[in-house]
Amino acid sequence: MKELNKIQGKFRFDCIKQLQTDNTLIKMRILNFDYEYLTIVTDIKIQNSIPYFIIDYPDGFREAVSGIDVWKILFEYTGKDQLKYNFSVSGGKFVHNEIWIKFPDYIERIQRRKNFRVTAPEGTKILFTIDSTRFAMDLINVSLGGVIGAHISMKKEIQNQPVLKNGDNLTDIELIFHSKENSKIHIKNGLVVRLEESTDKADYRYAIHFTDIAISEENMFTNLIYRFHRQFLRKRLHLVT
Repeated sequence: MKELNKIQGKFRFDCIKQLQTDNTLIKMRILNFDYEYLTIVTDIKIQNSIPYFIIDYPDGFREAVSGIDVWKILFEYTGKDQLKYNFSVSGGKFVHNEIWIKFPDYIERIQRRKNFRVTAPEGTKILFTIDSTRFAMDLINVSLGGVIGAHISMKKEIQNQPVLKNGDNLTDIELIFHSKENSKIHIKNGLVVRLEESTDKADYRYAIHFTDIAISEENMFTNLIYRFHRQFLRKRLHLVT
């Protein structure tokens, strides 16, 4: 089963900038033409309030687009989170022997669902460290592969601007579940794979992918998730737990 997510607004810039920083190989294909090539993002520029990203000059590109009034190009790549991404653009130009491509309206993330998500019990938190700074965040839902949370606090203050960005590496992660057993799961490392504005526009939601978890902790986490799911089903069916 596949899940499609659209990355829009200013978060498109984070994705394109990450491609430039990491020199990520991108497959580009001119739609309706027999042209396909690998390239990288070399720069990002703004001209007349229009954002462009600059790509490495592929062999044969000028010849391929000659006679085309509006370039229509599909880009595909694999992100650091090992998920597939793609986006289509209409419009581009040559500027001083550089290829300028207009930013896409959105970037599509394609994710295969390996783990179902469950709503995190009220009061569940995630603690993690970035560059020796300890953070805490409320969790919205959890799965074996990762979590989604919001309301990051640092030094007892709630942050109103994004604290994390795509690609941030998290270490020394703890999931604290305020259930009857007050369970705690330890995870070695994680990666921020998505952030988006909450519906009330007052905060941000962060998706974190777990990259390193011990088997013993994973087994404990699996049991917790299934228990939370059973509790949810009982409540929905109005059964006594």
